[in-house]
Amino acid sequence: MTTTLTEFISTSFQNVRSRERTDQLHKAVLFFLYDQRDALLKYDVQFEYTMPDSYNGTFTVDIALLQDGVVKKVVLCKALNSNINKNLKNLANTTVGETVRIVHADNEVDEIIFVTTAPEKAPVFTKDGVVTRIDDVLSAKKRTNITNVIKQVSNGKATLIDVWYQIPNIQSCDHRDQFQHFNPVMVG
Repeated sequence: MTTTLTEFISTSFQNVRSRERTDQLHKAVLFFLYDQRDALLKYDVQFEYTMPDSYNGTFTVDIALLQDGVVKKVVLCKALNSNINKNLKNLANTTVGETVRIVHADNEVDEIIFVTTAPEKAPVFTKDGVVTRIDDVLSAKKRTNITNVIKQVSNGKATLIDVWYQIPNIQSCDHRDQFQHFNPVMVG
């Protein structure tokens, strides 16, 4: 079972839409956050936690951190790996919308933590898995900077964490199968 982000990323092109992959991502992100912030260890943890949202409905968050049964922090995880650049604006819209749903609901959440893993350069695949080009994700992400927007809509409660990595020898890969397992080079 994956426990570190590096281990998760090394197989992140496998079973992309599977429940198992999602569970591994959530656990890896939780341990990553524990390494960054010891204070988070005091909270009880619930994965896939459903809570009221500001749209008079409910919202299921990836990780809820509770104190005395009350949600204090939520963590939303994203693992990007291919065909990323064309979807960055949608990711930005989703992040802003998720923030509004949580912050403007009747709750005691004092922080929303977004953790996104992404390669600096990523493959773009055809439906058959052929690599058509390599996107410069780092450059594209700079053109979709939502930091100020998130700060405003979250009343300062949202934290954006991007975990960047490099895929070794990406330029020589020509098919999705070549990305099934690799040793990512963590950046920063």
